[in-house]
Order: sequence, then structure tokens, then C-alpha cells
Amino acid sequence: MLKSLFRGIFSVIRSRLFIVGAFFVILFVLLFHRLFVLQVVEGADYLEQFTYRIQRDTQIAAPRGTIYDCNGTVLAYDRMIYSVIIENSTLLSDNDTRNQMIERLIAIIEDNGREAVNNIPMEVSEDGTIEFTGSDTTIRNFKKDIFSVNYSDSLSSRQEAMTAQELFDYMRGEDFFDITGDYTDSEILKILALRYELYMTRYQQYVSVTVVSDVDDQLVAAVKENSASLPGVTISQSYVREYNDSEYFAHITGYTGTISDTELEQFAQDGHDEYTSSDTVGKTGIESVFEYELAGTKGSQTLYVNSLGSVLDTTDVTAAVPGNDVYLTIDADLTKTVYNLLEEKIAGILLAKLVEYVDEENNEDHLISYDQVFHAFIENNVIDTEHFYASDATALEESVGQRFNTYRDGVMAQMESILNPDNFVPQNTLSEEYDRYCNYIYTWARDNDILKTDMYDADEEVYSQWENGEISIGEFLQHAISQGWIDTTLLDISGEYVDTSEVYTSLTEAILNGLLDDSGFHKLIYKFMLTSETITEKEICQLLYDQGVLSTDDDDYTNLVNDVVTPRSFIYNKIYTMEITPDMLALDICSGAMVITDPNSGEVKALVSYPSYDANRISDSDYYSSLLNNESRPLFNRATQQTSAPGSTYKPLAAIAALEEGLIDLTTEVYDQVLFDKVYPSPSCWNQNGHGSVNITEAIGVSCNYFFYELGYNASLTADGQENDQQGLELLAKYARMFGFGQTTGIEIGEAQPNISDESSVRSFIGQGTNNYTPTQVNRYICAVANRGSVYNLSLVDKITDSSGALVEDFTPELINDLTNTVAESTWNAVHQGMWLVCNDTTSYRDVFTSLDVAVAGKSGTAQESELKPDHAWFTGFAPYSDPQVAVTVLISNGYGSTNVVDTFRDAIAAYFNLPLYESTQTTDTDTSSQRHARMPINYTSGSTTMDDGAD
Repeated sequence: MLKSLFRGIFSVIRSRLFIVGAFFVILFVLLFHRLFVLQVVEGADYLEQFTYRIQRDTQIAAPRGTIYDCNGTVLAYDRMIYSVIIENSTLLSDNDTRNQMIERLIAIIEDNGREAVNNIPMEVSEDGTIEFTGSDTTIRNFKKDIFSVNYSDSLSSRQEAMTAQELFDYMRGEDFFDITGDYTDSEILKILALRYELYMTRYQQYVSVTVVSDVDDQLVAAVKENSASLPGVTISQSYVREYNDSEYFAHITGYTGTISDTELEQFAQDGHDEYTSSDTVGKTGIESVFEYELAGTKGSQTLYVNSLGSVLDTTDVTAAVPGNDVYLTIDADLTKTVYNLLEEKIAGILLAKLVEYVDEENNEDHLISYDQVFHAFIENNVIDTEHFYASDATALEESVGQRFNTYRDGVMAQMESILNPDNFVPQNTLSEEYDRYCNYIYTWARDNDILKTDMYDADEEVYSQWENGEISIGEFLQHAISQGWIDTTLLDISGEYVDTSEVYTSLTEAILNGLLDDSGFHKLIYKFMLTSETITEKEICQLLYDQGVLSTDDDDYTNLVNDVVTPRSFIYNKIYTMEITPDMLALDICSGAMVITDPNSGEVKALVSYPSYDANRISDSDYYSSLLNNESRPLFNRATQQTSAPGSTYKPLAAIAALEEGLIDLTTEVYDQVLFDKVYPSPSCWNQNGHGSVNITEAIGVSCNYFFYELGYNASLTADGQENDQQGLELLAKYARMFGFGQTTGIEIGEAQPNISDESSVRSFIGQGTNNYTPTQVNRYICAVANRGSVYNLSLVDKITDSSGALVEDFTPELINDLTNTVAESTWNAVHQGMWLVCNDTTSYRDVFTSLDVAVAGKSGTAQESELKPDHAWFTGFAPYSDPQVAVTVLISNGYGSTNVVDTFRDAIAAYFNLPLYESTQTTDTDTSSQRHARMPINYTSGSTTMDDGAD
């Protein structure tokens, strides 16, 4: 039997089925063992790795290209920075855990001397309550974010009416961020700020929030050391744009900022769809124009991270490619020198026109009073009147703020009485102060679109009566209501039918309520507080110290406090030493421009616009707001955007037109009779004694208006002797276009359109009429005069290279017109000789140029824009006279005539050729050091005749 059993077993073993079955049994055992190891022995480890190993495909930021000057000096570059960032983490599963982590992060940041991002418009007030900050629009949009309301939709009445305290309580409550624990309100606000930032990214996966940027190594180390307790917090690497000596070059380089939706769409249309909504792009200047060249190519990589945000592995790395570098034609050292020269000259002109008292009704010379200067500190926001009520206000600030409140309340009560129909009196019977307040009411109603000024003109009878002070502002407003000039939809009027008196009552309520919080009206009140000495000039000076405008680390402060110097002497000295600069005061004389160019190529060597700004601070909202509110307009590029009549700088062009068209020849003389009575109104020569008989060269040399009036008149005469103004204008315009005035200069950063005169041939021949050009356009024209006919486009860019220095593009001069064979050599000689006389003849500016070791030729120009403001001051020319290598154009807006810029032109020439600069011929008692100081006008106290030509 056993044999039979063994035989059966052996038979089974020998069968193919057994072999196959055994094979599968062995496989099953091995599989079971492996599953046991994976699920039981190592299951927890693999589960953790599987759960927290997250793949992220990320981009690597590419640095922008560098911007250099012509000598390789760096003007703009990217600096690598580290930032602390945070994003939602799976380990932050509940509000309490999230809030505690954020509190720890804030503490680490503050222990290292930094502050976390805080974009919520709320703060803890001095009395411990929560209050809103920012504008009504900012607060409303913030509420919409919290309540998930589209910006285009409206909040509920309950949400709209929520106070800051109520919104604070809601956000910290259990239905929102649920912030519990022993925190102060200030600490809760900080936690709310970060929770809000994360809340705004709740629908975007893997989008991080920058908590604090540009951190030092110490803070980086602290965050990394505490990473286990800071899930979702990591350190990121990025780039920030830096600008060297930015104030000098900001109008050229421009600045960068976060891309807008409009730009994103435009770039995509241009075929650049690689941009994302978080990218930084050029906003103005070279940064904007050469965006595609400066922007690098982003890299990419795949990251594997755990729940703490730590990188476990990096794969598939494609390195970023830096942007191309842009080399400018600008000489940085020359630019800085001439910018300072321009600012110092403007300060000098201001001081030369500064007097103790000005009769505003009879101020034809546009003198500046100390009253204007002291009020300018408030008018131009140099002194922050809102800070008078801040928790850290000084005792003086608090005192001035309290006095203002009392004074304002008195003004408002009196204005309410003036607007009362029972108290109407002719406005010319009011004091100057209340006359100004009544005028401001008109301005306020117009600017707020309540008074529709387009429905009547200056000749309207009742309006004229009010303008002349014959009736009250209230009577005019009642008339405006009766004529339908008041937009009643903007008034709080109930009922379908209302009479005039009810509308007037509602209008006056709107006016009084509006003025109560109107900053412009407040500034006007401060003006009369200064006039009445409710605030003293000494207090204004002290406020400059209290608010950090001036540093107390000088003897001047001690002398001021101890009454060793008067406030007026103190202010004069601070302007002279450039501690208070013209742009801070924003008076009529506060700005200018200068362009320096190689006339043989159109390459711009210096382009300055004063005042300027710091592009490094442009992302600071407070700083940007201060630029917008500065009445000297520092963001405005005057070199390329400000148009003005060129004045007598236009006379060389007019001379060329007259000679080439045969209106005169080189021997033609005209006797200057001063008053040119062949047209009406009759303009006069600037020299009331006349210039006698002069030919074309002499007429340029002495800038004889009468001579050029005659040219303009003769150009307009038809064959039968009839005057045809359009004929003369077309003749002059023909030559204006030949010299490039019919188009912009081609300068890369953009400029205003030129305007060739289409009114008054007589006045147009002296650069008036409706001629309007920028300094760059005048400069291009004078370059063509200097090189005898080659009209080049202007250029700021020399070349573009890649990051390794290989040439990508070379910019060559662009000749747009060649007049070398069009204009006779004798004409060029006559014009050059005339411009040489301007700088070298005894009757002109020889004393200014006598010590300059290079021969120059130039032309002054005075342009009248308004009788209410000083004339603009021009001077343009070239050097050396026999072989021009540089052309310079200077414009000082409201500079009181061309005499005031001659020496600035001279010093720019000296700077270009590395010759010694000239000190001001005038000094003051405070001129005791070699520091920067105002450059006073030439012989400004002498009373001598000046050649302020061109305006009529």
C-alpha cells in the first residue's frame, strides 16, 4: 500500500501540473511577504512619503538686463534678494493652529528688526479703539474682499455701515479667522493682516504670499531654524531693481512695477505670452521702451516638497537666461554735474527775486515775498498738516493743529453768515481774506461739477457783476440756480418739486460741508493764519525740524530757537545752501531742463529734467503720492514733454528762411524804430532805446526784435503789396519742417508733439505766435545749425549686448534731412557769425564767456506764456565755434528771461570739456563753505540793462 502511495505521489510530482502549481505557490508566498513588508513593516513610512511628497513645476526668475551709461557706469541693475513667503499648508488644518503659527512667524520677523506685510486699512487709535485708515474707496474695496463681493457690485447696507471696530470683531470671530487667545488688539491686527493675504489666494493652488522681502542673512537663518514650527513658510529668491544716483537719471531710465492687466494683454498681442500677472515690467523710460530686450528668459524646474514646504528633490532644471544689457549715449558724470548746475541756478533766481513784501495787485516784475515762501511749505505739502493730529505729534504740531481748528471754526461760521441771503453784501466790501474764501467757493463748486460753467461765458451779465465784486457770491449762486447752471442731482434734495430757496439752502449746506474737509480750503486758511500771525514764521521753521525736513544737527537750529537769526534770514540761508530746494516750494520758478548732444551724430550726452525723483522709492505708495501732490511735478519730463515758445532762439532759423527766400541779402539793413506799427496790436523791440541800423548778422547778435518783425511782415506781403499773414507763416513753416520741427526728434523715451506757428507771421519770426517746442526739439534744430545742415534724430541708446557682452544691436545715427547743399554757405556763415556775436560782442554776453577756454556761439530766448507769470528763459548754442562738438540747450521755466541762463549754458560747456566751473559772481554772508549753494544771476542787483529778448 505504501508503495502505491509513494508511486502516486511520485507520479503527481512528475506531472507538469504539479510543476506549474508549485511555481505559482512560490510566487504567492513571495508576493505575500512583500505585501506584508510594505503594508505592515514599512507601511507608515511609505504612507507618509506618499501623502507629503508633492510635485511642483515652478519658474525660475530671470534677472533684467543692466542699463549702462556711455562709459560703462551702471545706472540700473537687478539685485538678488531673499524674501520670507507663506502659503497654505496641509498641516495647518484649523484656525487655531494657523493663527499660532502666524503669531510665531511675526515674532521671529520683529525680533530681527523687520515688519510683516500689512495691507489692511485698519489701526489701533490713540484711545485704543480700532479705526479705518486710507480713502473711502480703499475701505469699501477691503470690505468687498472680506465679504466676497465683486468690485462691480454693491455692499449691503449693513456691510457698508460697518465701523472699523465691528469689522475687526467680525474678522477675528469664530465665523471667520477665529482668533482666540491672549492677544492684544495690535497683535490681532498683525495676524489678521497675514490671514487676509492668505485668504485672498484661497482659490489659487500653490500661490504664495510675500510676508517680508529683502531680508538679511540673520532672518533667513532664523526662519530656517524654526521651519519645523512654521509649516508653509519658506525662503524665496528673487530680484529687485536698483537705480544708482536715481534722481539724476530717473526720467531717462524710468522705473519698473508689477504688470497691469492692460500690459499683459498688449504683450500677448505682441507675441509675448510668456508674461504672467505677477511679473515685473518696465513702466516708463528706457525700462519700458526696451522691455522685451531687458527682460530675461525665465527658467523652469520641478520641485518635490513635503508638507512643511521643504524641498525633497529638484529635477528637470532649465536655467534662466538674463536679459540683454542696454548701453546709453548718456555720460553719467556730465549729467550729474549739469543737473546740479540747473538746480543751483533756479535757486539763485528764486533768491534774487525774494523780497520782504509784494503788492500782489501791482507786481509786474513777479517778485516773490517771504509770505509766499512760508506758505509754500504748507501749500506744497512739505509740512504735513495731517501729522498735527498724529499720536506722535510734537507739542508744537499739536498746538498748531488746535489753533487751526479754532480758526477754521470761526471762518466757517463767518462763511455761513456771508451765504445767508439776509446778509448779502457786494463781495468787494469784504476783507481780502473773505474775498478769497468766496472765490474759493466758486472754484470748489466748479471742480466738483456742481456749477456747470460750460453753460455761460465770461460776458454773462450777473457773472461779470460777481467777477467785479458788485454782488455777493450768494447772489451769483442764486442766479445760477435760476438759470439751471447748478446740477441739483448732486445735492441732497428731497421731494419732486422744490423752489429756488430750497435748492439754495441745500447748495450752501453742500458747500459748507465740502469746505470743512477740503484740503485746498484748509491751505487757504493756513495762508491767512500766517498773515495774521496766528501761526508765526518761526513756528513754520521749527515745524520743518519737527517733521524731519531739516536736521537739527546744525548751528542754524540753535540760532533759530535762540532768536540769533530771524526766520527770514534762516530761510534765505537754507535755500542758498540747497537744504531747501526750489521743487520743495513749487513757486513759479521751480523747474527747468537741459539737453546736451553731439551735433555730428544726434547722440544725447546729457538730458536732465528738474525736479526729478528717486525711482528706487516709486513702489512706496506714500512716496508716490507725495510726487503726485507736489506742484512742481517731479514725474513730468520737461526735457521731452514741456512745450514752450522758443523765443529768440528761433531767430537763426528765421534768418535762414529770409536769406534763402531772398527777402533780404547779407547787406540789407533795417533801422530799429522800437515800435513796429505796421501791424496791430503793435509789438515792440525788447530794447526800448532801439538798436539803430543793423544787418542780419548784427540783428542776431543783439537779438533785434524789430529787424525780425520786418522779416515776418515782408514774408507776408503778396506781389501786389497786400499783407497775407498765411503766406508768411507758410514760408517760415517750410524751413521749420526742414529743421525737423514738423515731427518729434526720434528720442526713444517719447516726447510731446511740436507745433509750428499758425498765427501772426510778424510774431512767429521772433519765435512767438503759436510756436511750441520741447527742449529736445530746439536742441536738434541747433545741432543742425551747428553742423551746417545735417538734421539727425536724437538718440539715447548706443548699443544692446547680451549678458556676456556680445553685440546684439548697434544704434547708428539717423540722418532725416540734409540741408548742407540746400542752404548757401554764405547763409551759414552769417548765422554762425551772428550767434558768435551773442557770446562775444561787447553789446551782449562777452563778459560771461571771456574766461571760457573754448570759443562758443549761441542764442538767447525769452518766451512769454502769461502775463501772470515770469517769462521762460532759453539759451542754446554750440562749441567750439570753428568745429562744433557739442550743442547745449537750457530752459528754465518762468526763469525771468534769458539773461538768467547764460552762465548756466557757459558752465555746461565747461563741464563737457572738463574745464573749471565758475562760481557765482554774487555771494552772501552765509557763503562760508565749499558746499553746494545757489548760483545767483549775473549782476542781479546792478540795475543794468539785460538782453531779455524774444517776448513782446
